[in-house]
Amino acid sequence: MVYGDRPWRMRTAGAALATGLALGFQDTFEPRDPPPVVTPERRERPLRDRIVLYFHPQVPEATLVLIRSA
Repeated sequence: MVYGDRPWRMRTAGAALATGLALGFQDTFEPRDPPPVVTPERRERPLRDRIVLYFHPQVPEATLVLIRSA
């Protein structure tokens, strides 16, 4: 039990600490989206289109977008 004329301060401080810890653990344990991979492309024959999309309908994570620099 908290003694004093304002025990709500201790409860509020404890709630703020618990919230901060919960948010910190959430950032630690939940994976974020991986960063995009940007690599130069070498081809014998240049592509005709500036943007090429390779879409795999069964596995959307395997989608590849090639953007040719101008």
